[in-house]
Amino acid sequence: MKRLEYERRVRTVRTHCRNGADPVMVLAQVTRERFRLGQEHRSLVKRVKRIEARLSAIAVAETKLMPMIRVDRPAAAAAAAASAPVAPAPPSALMAGVMTLHY
Repeated sequence: MKRLEYERRVRTVRTHCRNGADPVMVLAQVTRERFRLGQEHRSLVKRVKRIEARLSAIAVAETKLMPMIRVDRPAAAAAAAASAPVAPAPPSALMAGVMTLHY
C-alpha cells in the first residue's frame, strides 16, 4: 500500500529568506499538508470502523451458523459410525461452489 506511505516533498527548503513572503508561503504549504494529512487520517479511521463492523457481522453470522452445522446423533449410532469406515459424501451444492462467502 504505497499510496498510504506517500510523503509529499517540499521542492526547495530555504534556510534564509529572500523576502518577507517566503515564510508565509512555507507556512501556507505546511498548513495545506497538515489539512491533507488530517483528511487522510479521518478517512482511514472511517475505513477501519467499517472493517471492524463487517468483521463483527461475520462473527455473528458464524455463531448463528455453527449450531446448524453440527449433526447430533444418538450414542449407539455414533459408536457404530466411529468403528465403521465412512464413505465420502457426494458434493452438495454448497461444496460445488454455488454459494460463496464475501468478505
